[in-house]
Amino acid sequence: METPQKQIPETFSVEQAFTINIYFFLNLWPLVEPRVIEEEQKLGTYSLFFIEVCSGYECYAEWNEAIRRAMRVPKEEQKTLQLCLSDIFSCVIEFCKLHNEIYESEISYAVHLLESMKKNPENYKSEWEIWQKIVAVVVDKHMDSNGFNWSDRLPGWPNQKIDNSRGDHP
Repeated sequence: METPQKQIPETFSVEQAFTINIYFFLNLWPLVEPRVIEEEQKLGTYSLFFIEVCSGYECYAEWNEAIRRAMRVPKEEQKTLQLCLSDIFSCVIEFCKLHNEIYESEISYAVHLLESMKKNPENYKSEWEIWQKIVAVVVDKHMDSNGFNWSDRLPGWPNQKIDNSRGDHP
C-alpha cells in the first residue's frame, strides 16, 4: 500500500528551499531545452546552468545571495529564515539572474520564463505542474536533509562588490 503524501507546509527553511530550487531546475530543463536548442548548440550556456550548476549542488553561496537580493535578508540571518512558496519562487528567479552575473553567461530565456510564470501563471500550466510536483517530492523525501553548506562563498567576478567588514568574502 502506498503511503499518503505529506501535507505541504506553509513555510520552508533556506535548506529546504534550496532543494526545491535545484530539483525544479533539473526537472524544468526538458521543457526549456527544445525552446533554446539553437542558442544552446552555439553557446552551451543553458546546459551549463541547468545541468552542471544545478546538478553539482555546489551553489550554496549563490542561493544565499539570491535570498539576500530577493528578500533583503543577509546571509548571517538566513539560518532561521522561513520562506513561503511565493518567496522561494522569487528567490529562484534571482538565483537565475545571479548566474548570469557571476558566469557572464546569458540564460535570458530561463529568466523570462520564470518571470512570465509568476506574472501569468494560467499560461504556464505545465511548468507550474513541475513546480508543484517538486515541492511535493521535497516534502515527502527531503525535508530532513541537512547538507547545506553555510560556509560556501561566492566566487569572485568582475562586477562583484566585496564587503570585507561582514566577513562574507576572503
